[in-house]
Parts: sequence; C-alpha cells; structure tokens
Amino acid sequence: MVAKVGNRTISITSFERAYLPVILYGDKFDSPETRKQTLDYLIGDKLLAQEAEKAEMDTFSILKHVTRVAEQKAIARHVYDDWVRKKIPVPTDDDLRLAFERSNKSMLVRHLFASTKSASDSLYAILQSGSMTFEELAARVFTDSLLAADGGSLGWLAWGDLDENLENAAYDAPVGKFTEPVESQYGWHILRVDDYKKQVITSETDYLQTKPALNRRIYERREAIIGKQVLNDFMRDQQVSFNREIAKPVFNAIIARRAPKDDMAPGEREKPLEREFATLRDELAPYMDQTIVSFSGEGWTVSGFLERLPEMGRREFYNNLYLGTANLVRDELLSRAGYAEGYEKAIDVVEEVQDRKDKILAQLYLQTLWDTLTITEKMVGKYYQDNWQRRYQGPDSLRLQEILVSDKALADTLMFRLRSGADFDELAQRFTQRVEFEHTIGDLGWQVAGKTAYEIEYSQALKVKTGVPVGPIETESGWAIVRSTDRVRYAEPLRLIRDKVQKDMENYHQSIVRQKALDEARSHYKIDRYQDVLSMIDKK
Repeated sequence: MVAKVGNRTISITSFERAYLPVILYGDKFDSPETRKQTLDYLIGDKLLAQEAEKAEMDTFSILKHVTRVAEQKAIARHVYDDWVRKKIPVPTDDDLRLAFERSNKSMLVRHLFASTKSASDSLYAILQSGSMTFEELAARVFTDSLLAADGGSLGWLAWGDLDENLENAAYDAPVGKFTEPVESQYGWHILRVDDYKKQVITSETDYLQTKPALNRRIYERREAIIGKQVLNDFMRDQQVSFNREIAKPVFNAIIARRAPKDDMAPGEREKPLEREFATLRDELAPYMDQTIVSFSGEGWTVSGFLERLPEMGRREFYNNLYLGTANLVRDELLSRAGYAEGYEKAIDVVEEVQDRKDKILAQLYLQTLWDTLTITEKMVGKYYQDNWQRRYQGPDSLRLQEILVSDKALADTLMFRLRSGADFDELAQRFTQRVEFEHTIGDLGWQVAGKTAYEIEYSQALKVKTGVPVGPIETESGWAIVRSTDRVRYAEPLRLIRDKVQKDMENYHQSIVRQKALDEARSHYKIDRYQDVLSMIDKK
C-alpha cells in the first residue's frame, strides 16, 4: 500500500487508477511532485469519507445506487482485463526497435479500397495485367472526389497512422510497387508507396528515450485490435437492437436539455445529470413503459434507460447516444458475466468500489458544508475587484497605424526601408492610400479583437512588440504594413461576466472550506505514507 488513513488504505492499484489519467490525459508529467499531489487528494477523500460516516451519511440512499454502479463498472473492467488485457503480447525489444526504425521513416502512400476480398483480387488482377494504371483504377473505385482525382493518395503518413496490417505491408513495399491485397478492420486495400523520408541520424540514446512511448503505443494498438474483436464477438451474440420509434423522441428530448460542453466545469464530469433533466421524465411520461433497446431476449424500458443514463460516458453522451446506450448494455452484460464468475469478490473490484464510495461520501460531506455558504452581491463585487487584473481582463486594445498601398512590390520596398530605419510616420503620410486616414498619418485608432474592422491587421500587430512594423499583409483594400503605437488591456465589465465571477468566487470559497475540513479531519485520524512504495511504482 502507499498510505493508510484511519481505517482506510490506499493500495498501489488504487493510486494507479487515479494517477494514470492525470499523466496520460492531463497536462502533467510523471514526477515526485505530481505523485504527491495525487496521493494528497486521495488521502483527502479518505479523511472526509470517514468524517461523513461519523455524521451517518453512509446511510443515504444515493450510496446504494453509487455502490451498485461502481461494482458493475469495476466487474466489467475486470472481465475486460481477463478477456483482453491479459492476452495482449508484451512488446519485445525487437518489436520496439522495429517501431523506432519506422517512427523515423514517413511514407507517401496511395491505396485502392474494396469491401470484399474478391473485389480486391479483381483490382489486383487488373494492375498485374497492366490494362489500367493505379491512378485510373482509383478514379473508378473511389466515390470520394478527392481520392478519385488524386489517384487514391493518402499523403505522407507516419508510423502509427495506418492499421497495423497495412503498415507492415507498406513499410515492406519497394518504392513504386503495389502490394497484394491486405485486410484491415475496414475492408481490403492495395497499397503503393511512392516515396520515403527518413531521419538519417538516430542513436541508441534516442531509442532509449522514446522506448516507453513506443511500448505504450504498441500496447494500445494491440489492445484496440484484440479488444474490438473480443467485444464485437461478444456483442454479436447479444443481438442488440433499438426501437427507433421510441429512441428518436427520447434522444431528441435529451439533446434539447443537455448543457453545452463549454458550460460544464471540470468537476461536473462526475456529477449526475440532474441539471439537464429536471423535467425530462414529465415530458417522456407517455414513453416510460415502452422498450427503447432490446438484447438477449430482454430489454430496457425508457424508465430503466433513464435510470442508467448518468452512467453514460461524456463523449458518447455529447456525440452519439445510440453508441452510448449500446455501451451501457455492453457494460451491464459484461458485469453479469463477471458476477457469474464471482468477480465481485476480487480484491481490485472491492477496492475500486470502496474508492468510488469514499469519493461520493467526501463530496456529500463537503456539500453539506458548502450549502452553508452565503453569497452576496457585495461579495461578488469585491471578488471581482480583487481579481480582475489576474482573471478578468479583456483582449488587448491596440492603437494601430497603417501604410496601405495597392502594389505588392511597393509594399515590399517600404517594408525594407522601415527595417533599415526609415520613419513610419513619414512613409505613412507620403504613401498610405486609405483616403479617410490620409491626414492622420495612417492612424486607425484603437482596435480590439472581435470589434475591429481591421481584424487581419490587428491579429498580425498583436504578435509583435509595440512599435514593430509587420507586413506586407494582403487585405481586401490592398497591401498593408501595420504597427501598434500603444497597447492596453481593460477589465471586462462585471455586468457581462457576473455569472462567471460568482462561480469562480464560489469555487474559491469552497476550496477554503475543503482545506479547513481537511485540517480538522487530520487531527482525528492517523495518516501513514509509504514514500518508498510510492516512488518505486513503475512508470507506465
């Protein structure tokens, strides 16, 4: 274990489950400090969960639902590990060195595609006979106008861009020679490599530095292939089908109520979707007892589906409700297979369920404290005044000056003279052709992003220091050379961003409340950290 907190423990598996997403999908790298921050947060959850138990919050009905969902998900993952991850061949040194060699070699590739082996064989026979060229066949087989017109060109591809079978065939193919038909997860392909580009100088040090990333990429590719095959075989037998006459109005009602992704704070990814669906059940009352999806001789009613909806992954929830629902069915069926094997008693499943339960207990405990916070208009105003310079500044306002001419050659000459030390004011007064500003030596006045008629000029001047000319820039009016003569940044008006300021202030005060609760809880429970174990956890 990596820590013991009162009557709770944090195992290596529990730590990795929380830590790996931080370094794989977040903006942090593996380091002693990142590990410490993650462990601190997990310890905080364990402390607050025990405080919640003292307040008898573990009797709340939501815990039963959370425990059931967490157990099903944990069992489904355990089944997936047994069926897929434990069967993935570990990349050998030969695999890694081949991947390293290929990762330093890009290919210019064309392909012909057919959905069946027989159709692909026919194309191959035509190529062998010489009766049609590769490009002529591409024009015939592709409905995509770009692929048809460009001879099936896929452009320059790097290692990892292609399905593994296609990649092996392409890297083994001589330049200019077409391959035999090769099967991918999509169908059948004939490839032709037209050129290679290779990083000439590589060293053993380069290989060792990239080895962990190559190992992970190979493992992920193998997992994707094996996992897709295993799960597709499993789900094919379940015969999942949607009642689309019911699914369409239900999904449309959900889409109408879901909050825009940009409105979701990071912490809200874990919360049930109550905000979006407060009135959803009322609207869908006529459908509640209707079956929305069937599988394995049974089905879910709309009522049963809505109970499971908060378990849907955010990606599917926002992009494909049909896929998200099918994945919910898949996870439930996987968990049933796991229950049949007694996986609910597996140590990693028990730990994952407890971790999830503790996280919810900690949130419940904090919520009771946060509910006591009172936010006044005066507090919002003060928070804005204290933080506007750091958090609520609008885009830069630039005072722009321009020399506008119609001839590119003249603009190039003027830019050369400016770089050689010529006076911008003098050249602007003499040459600028924007009539409305000819008496102001090209002064365009103050401009700000989103509100300027000179967006191109503004965006280019924004990239350089005040006073530095940039150009020539092609605009609708001609060729412009522009500079900013002054730059300021103003606060965004509170009335326009009040909701954001209040949310920020609430988060700030909530973080203070959480810290105070943790300080109090630390005095109630013994905490043991096993730093040697934490530092020895293998990088993945």
